[in-house]
Amino acid sequence: MVEFCSIVLLYLLVEVYSDENKQYTGGIDAAAVSPFGEAYSVAAMERAIADAYRNDGILGMYCNAQMVHEAVFGALPDVLPASLEAVIDSTQKTGADVSAVRQWCYEQTAQLLEASVPIPAVLHKRLSHDWLQPKEERPPSPRRTSDHWLDQLQAGIAGEIQQIEQAREAYVRAAQPETALWAGVSAENMRLGRLLNQTFAAALNRPQAGVQLTLLEQAQQAYEAGHEIESGDDSRLDYARRQAEDFLAQFKPAVQREIVRGAMGALYADEGQGGRPKSDTLLWLAGQQLSDGSRADGIGNMTARIVTERNNKA
Repeated sequence: MVEFCSIVLLYLLVEVYSDENKQYTGGIDAAAVSPFGEAYSVAAMERAIADAYRNDGILGMYCNAQMVHEAVFGALPDVLPASLEAVIDSTQKTGADVSAVRQWCYEQTAQLLEASVPIPAVLHKRLSHDWLQPKEERPPSPRRTSDHWLDQLQAGIAGEIQQIEQAREAYVRAAQPETALWAGVSAENMRLGRLLNQTFAAALNRPQAGVQLTLLEQAQQAYEAGHEIESGDDSRLDYARRQAEDFLAQFKPAVQREIVRGAMGALYADEGQGGRPKSDTLLWLAGQQLSDGSRADGIGNMTARIVTERNNKA
């Protein structure tokens, strides 16, 4: 997040100054443009693929090179191989050859590194390196700045994030359920509670046939099983709910209650990471949706009764 904010600000500066009194040296070969309007053919597609492959990555490289120059010198070079708009058109629409722009980016990076110009650390990986160049001919590693405005910006954002995280952790600790909710649960019911948690998590993170997952959902699956589930995941969440309810249905109602208490203890007491529990979505699940739109009693209702009874006793 810190790096993202810094890069966005720098990119906006590049956009503001990109076309102010700049000279362009004709770094785009318009003669290499594939003809428009020709009928579809394998040969035409091969040319289009070859154009795209030749120009691959150059637009991002050019933006990065300009951002680095803006950060180091406070302005863009007076002479550039091409306007940013022309590079965008060439790489995204016309297919014109922008190999000269790539070469310019390599040369710009080499000049900065060979002159030992300090560069903010957040931009080091945005330098343009020709990795096909023999290792002994490559320029030296970049030097870091220590008091650049980007360094200060990153430190400031990181400090703000740390304060927000500390405040969040304090709220989480304040909202932590009291241990009396699961005190006295037998070892066997605590074991079954853990098994209930595992059953729900495994079902939730198992792709189901016929359910199309978005990239975001796939990323969520790959991250941590205990993260909160966003609305819109109804198919997966309903499947996981049914698996959890089927698990509990093996036991008598009184035992089900104790298993849910065991699941509470497992989530809040011994399954948390860094003092924070994983998601307690399981404990607050509504029951199956009925034909009139209402919901049957679910695990969430059982949890609410457990908490209410404890509060009444207190």
